[in-house]
Amino acid sequence: MKYMCTNLELKVTRTIHPVGQGAFYTEVLHREGTEDKNVVYDCGLMPDYKIQRLYHEIHSKFPGNEDIDVLFISHFHDDHINGISELAKNRRIKYVVLPQIDKYDWFYVLEYFVATDTINVDLISDLRDTLKNSKLIQVSPAGDSDSAISYEDMAFENSGPRINGGSALSFGDETKKLWHYAVINPTFERDLTQLKTEIETIKHNGVNIKVIDLLDPAILNDYKAELRKKYENIFKKGNVYSMCVCSEIADRNIYHSLFHFSRYHKNINFAFFNKHSIIHDKEGCLYCGDADFNYKFKGKSTLDYLKKRLGIRNKHIGLLQIPHHGSLHNFNIDLYNLLCKPFVSFASYGTYNTYMHPSSYVMATAGIYGVSIGVDERAQSVLSEEVIVYS
Repeated sequence: MKYMCTNLELKVTRTIHPVGQGAFYTEVLHREGTEDKNVVYDCGLMPDYKIQRLYHEIHSKFPGNEDIDVLFISHFHDDHINGISELAKNRRIKYVVLPQIDKYDWFYVLEYFVATDTINVDLISDLRDTLKNSKLIQVSPAGDSDSAISYEDMAFENSGPRINGGSALSFGDETKKLWHYAVINPTFERDLTQLKTEIETIKHNGVNIKVIDLLDPAILNDYKAELRKKYENIFKKGNVYSMCVCSEIADRNIYHSLFHFSRYHKNINFAFFNKHSIIHDKEGCLYCGDADFNYKFKGKSTLDYLKKRLGIRNKHIGLLQIPHHGSLHNFNIDLYNLLCKPFVSFASYGTYNTYMHPSSYVMATAGIYGVSIGVDERAQSVLSEEVIVYS
């Protein structure tokens, strides 16, 4: 295919990998005269006995000793992170962008316990150990008065250990910021503070426990019912705090795009592409992890915060990851109105899973707004997109 453009600046290749009940999404940024940049969003798969399917995709995509320039982690459930140790083998992961873990490890351990009924007090410490050679960039939860950092002032080389939601991390050089990733952590700091306060009313041997005590398996086990109740009073059923990432052109006043979707496998349940090409100005992609866009607590809404942080980026998103593998619980049709009707929506899921993902209603509704695509564990169900950035 020939691209009718004057000056080719960048080629971005996105791949929605067919791993099944999990998530492994990659982007390769290719610019003539420079080394390719490899970007990964989530890397996990459930159940564990099918993990080799994910490993196959990792090694097929990165067969040598390639560096991973950036790894984005949406949240800390196994089906989004249990392949990271394999990804890190013989590869240097330079930067990891993830929800803030400093002082919040207790929250993720509790959330994991509530969601899976499994105690794993080493959840965050094990992840830190796996990524000990990477630079961690933590995205703070939403504060009452936090403000986004302007992406013009942000680059990976200059980024600090913690940034506010809405900040964008840019690729390019000093004269040309070609591509960026806007990160949004929709967890509300006040919710975490309130949960901490409520947990610390629980008494153990006549003494109020501290949230750090949740890193003691005995405490989690002994106060299981109370902890679950306090958690669900605020966060309902969980899957609220997934970090979202918007991937798009950094400056569309200068640069433009043409993109090309490829889909080679016909799934009888959902629509499909077959080498479908289109010139369009919505090259952006929004990765949502397991975010719950129905979540609202005391007047605060995940969807409202997403809207606030995306700003005008909402008009540029042509590809949308349907959150939580197409779950009805996390789906909110207002997301499509906010994003001005994405061209393509996709859900990653396992052909056989106990959660009944994806919801037929969700996929059919998404199809009304554009095209909905299911990507499962079958190799031929891969979805890829090529974005050409030109000036």
